[in-house]
Amino acid sequence: MAPTEDWKKQVNWRVLALFPLVPVGIAVAMLPTLLHALDFGDATITVSQLAAGEKPSSTNVRITEGRALYQSAYQLTTTRDGSVERVEQFVPVVPLTWQPGQPVPLVIHVERGIAYDSQIDPNVARAETFTGIARTILWEGIGSGERAVFANDLHVPLAENAVLLDADPSKYLFYLYSGAPLLAALIMGYIAYTMIKMARDNHASAVEFDKKFEASRAAYAAKHASADDDDDDDDEDEDEDED
Repeated sequence: MAPTEDWKKQVNWRVLALFPLVPVGIAVAMLPTLLHALDFGDATITVSQLAAGEKPSSTNVRITEGRALYQSAYQLTTTRDGSVERVEQFVPVVPLTWQPGQPVPLVIHVERGIAYDSQIDPNVARAETFTGIARTILWEGIGSGERAVFANDLHVPLAENAVLLDADPSKYLFYLYSGAPLLAALIMGYIAYTMIKMARDNHASAVEFDKKFEASRAAYAAKHASADDDDDDDDEDEDEDED
């Protein structure tokens, strides 16, 4: 009988080698989220300082001395099956001394839920201080589409380094999402462990079967050898009786 194949040859190691790429890929895609979750600082800065090109020392920021141009706000409504699912507003904020035509240094992102019947968020419209999370990490920020809407449709040019501020200061989602790479690593590790364990268990079963088969064959051969010896002894006894 052919020897049992080594369990290592039953594992697709090329597929297993790709497993670490899954959590690594997720971690790279969520790198801004991870960095936000690891930012435990806070900063206070004025809108005028933002306009002058200064940057806050933390993405957890409190921005003061600003005025919301709600009349120039850009609203994005997401619908599904004819129903409003999400309403977002991008509200430009300028220094108190701002003059029309000057670049806007700050845009606040406001989640309105499905409150599309109320176009103005009074908490933003009347405020001079804005607290939230600055989306300034890596590729975060104001997209080219939003910039085009402000410049071409609303005639409010944004500064090149304009800051996008999420008005919701809560960070629990950052902490929640930052666990995704670890969860993916655990899942892929479990799958890899299961694949290797199955290969080893199958190999062990095959080895055990081979042992039992060999033992059975040896016992069968011994039994037949003993029977042949008994037949030979009987033949010898008959020859002696004839003599």
